Amino acid sequence: MNTTNGSQGSELEALKEPLQKFPISGSVQEGLLEALWEASDRHSSMSPYFEYYSKRIQRMRLDGCHEFCAGSHSDIAAIARRILEGTTRDEIYQEMASAANSVSSALDTNHAIDMCASLLVMTEIELNGSPAGLSGLTAVPWKRGSLNGALAKYFCPQRTLQADRSKLGKVFTARNLSRIAGIEIRWTTNLADHLRLVDDDQVVFIFHYASFLQLQKR
Repeated sequence: MNTTNGSQGSELEALKEPLQKFPISGSVQEGLLEALWEASDRHSSMSPYFEYYSKRIQRMRLDGCHEFCAGSHSDIAAIARRILEGTTRDEIYQEMASAANSVSSALDTNHAIDMCASLLVMTEIELNGSPAGLSGLTAVPWKRGSLNGALAKYFCPQRTLQADRSKLGKVFTARNLSRIAGIEIRWTTNLADHLRLVDDDQVVFIFHYASFLQLQKR
């Protein structure tokens, strides 16, 4: 008897649970990790990610996208897998718009794509992007092409001048930065805001979801 296939089948079945149901069950969490990253074994360390996941879904409902949010976690997984496959935004939009049971407006469909992309990379994604969108978060624009292409363009390393080869010691931590320099640390769930300075450079955002970053190394 193949218990692995049976386990995966039950995880995928759990994804049919409606998005309106909170808190998200452990079986749904394992199903999502398996469907997106083949990492259901990481379930125990991903609680912070699923807190973010839940809040992001609730935010979309508050934004008024009720039709899409009447679906299930399997809907999110299906769109996210298309994104992981490198499918362009236009192709994903057309697939969703042409779905037989689709009654969502163009705005709702684009919001759904943005949400799935954001959940996949823990980075605020918007069709047009903005320095600080309605959510107050820096948004990465994704207008066309694949999400990987949009992220590569946005996070393209900038050439910088290297004054010397000195290295920062172990004492250079967020806690010491706050204590020594008087800079306030503000934790963020948005990778696009990591190290962003605000309030006259007195506040710095730090992305702190280490378990999610470790997951991306697999």
